[in-house]
Amino acid sequence: MAKSSFGPGYFSTKKMVAYIDKCIKNSLTDENRKKLDLLLDTAARIEYWTLPDRKTNREIHYKKISNGKIPSLKMKELDIRLIDLTNRYFTFGEIFFDLWYELGVAIRNCIIGDYRNVAKSLRWILETACFWANFQLKLGKAPDIFRDLSDDFTKISKREYVDLFHEIRIVNRTRLEERLTMKHELGKPTFPEIANEIRNFERGIKLNELIESLKFYHKEFSSLIHVSTRTLEEYYSDELRRDFAFFQSYEFHKKRFDNIVDTIWVIVDMVVCIMIVAETYFYNYSNPKNRLQEEINYYSTNSFHLKFLFDKKIMKNLPNLNNLIQINNSK
Repeated sequence: MAKSSFGPGYFSTKKMVAYIDKCIKNSLTDENRKKLDLLLDTAARIEYWTLPDRKTNREIHYKKISNGKIPSLKMKELDIRLIDLTNRYFTFGEIFFDLWYELGVAIRNCIIGDYRNVAKSLRWILETACFWANFQLKLGKAPDIFRDLSDDFTKISKREYVDLFHEIRIVNRTRLEERLTMKHELGKPTFPEIANEIRNFERGIKLNELIESLKFYHKEFSSLIHVSTRTLEEYYSDELRRDFAFFQSYEFHKKRFDNIVDTIWVIVDMVVCIMIVAETYFYNYSNPKNRLQEEINYYSTNSFHLKFLFDKKIMKNLPNLNNLIQINNSK
């Protein structure tokens, strides 16, 4: 009787696909689907939240940007253009798509049982978010940028405005690339050094716990990616000697799956916190709660992308963010 084409010693793409399909089926039980759906729903709302359009961004922050010199939304065309140019110096939108793309990679790898590569994605997300924050800090604060632009321009034609709007993005992108090149060549600053810089964003709330969590998880992910006694123990496990190496570790492991989903929540929590504290600093709000209140006043609490902030079921998975904005603590 012929042996199964999926048994040990046989190799084919059909066998690989069969293993993956089995792992996906085991990963996506009703219970696990609910966990992932909650995570994906929250991630989608965060994406809407962090990428407002130009008009919305202007109307939320114009008072802080102008340091109170523009009292209402009935502003001159010059003021509109100066505020929009100032907003170009908050650069989170430049990297957010990459961060959430990699978040999708991590979730997909979790579903197909490629647990080791989840750590690579999450480590990359942490490094990129912290590196961006370090860069954003050097760009200064919106009121100072607005003041300098106001001193330089008593009028701006539409053509000049369009040129400046794109030039600011190009210059910021070039600066970011230069800093990244220096980091690769010199190995400096290190991740702990970059994470410690986030303390400079403190506005009415201490960030020590967030910073220590960033450094802990970066070290944890690094131990899973690079050769270490921990990875060698996995490589030399007897369980990995049952078939060709490229057919190994396709099994669903409930404990690892649950731990990874919990860890992804932790990373989402920390990345959003980094964005919030950087934005609070940039727009010169007294604390993250006041910064968020401006947005709540603008949209209302029932808006699609802010609603999750008032959902205790979601916010229990985002404890750092909950502490920053202090919405659910009193409820």
